[in-house]
Amino acid sequence: MGSRPRKYPDDFKQDALAMIRANPDSTVKEIAERLGVNYWTLSHWYRASVVARKQKKSPKARSRQPGPGGAEHESDEERLERLEAENAALRKKVDQLEMDRAILKKAAAFLLARAQSEVRGRDLAHAARGK
Repeated sequence: MGSRPRKYPDDFKQDALAMIRANPDSTVKEIAERLGVNYWTLSHWYRASVVARKQKKSPKARSRQPGPGGAEHESDEERLERLEAENAALRKKVDQLEMDRAILKKAAAFLLARAQSEVRGRDLAHAARGK
């Protein structure tokens, strides 16, 4: 029948949410696919985080005046939190890219060695026929 829901560590959830915030041009569905998480799961985490952030706002944050364009400015704590989340997401991306690069280097070395051995084999076969 139905499978049991997977449990994800809190730091994974926070990194996923940071990716959503750091990539405004990407959809939640695209990010869910990249992370291998069910769309509805990630969507639920995001909605819950939005509600929690609204409830967590301090009286100081609520009393802020809108800026020139009508937009509110984020507090230092919010900015720090946002930047730390973005930094964590970027570090995770760097780790992933470094791992991808290492895999590609190994694959390239393997394919090069295989191609060289095939060339040597053909040369030996050709030389044997020539005798």
